[in-house]
Amino acid sequence: MRNQPSKADRERLMERCRGICERCGQLPDFRGLAVHHVGGKGMGGTTRKFYDNDYQLLCGKCHSREHGIKEAE
Repeated sequence: MRNQPSKADRERLMERCRGICERCGQLPDFRGLAVHHVGGKGMGGTTRKFYDNDYQLLCGKCHSREHGIKEAE
C-alpha cells in the first residue's frame, strides 16, 4: 500500500502551489484541491516514501481528467 501524504505533507504542497491548481493554474471549485500521485503505482510510482515532487495538487476538473473521467459541461 502506498503511503498517504500526512497533514504536514499536504500543508507543504499547499504552500508550494499557493492554493492554485498545479495543472491549469485556476482556483479550485467547491471540491477544493486533490492530492494527485504523478507516477501512479501502475506507472512505476513509488510505494514507500512520500516525496513532494511525486505529487501535485489538482482542482477537481483536472484530477478527473487525469483519471479519464469526463465531466458534464
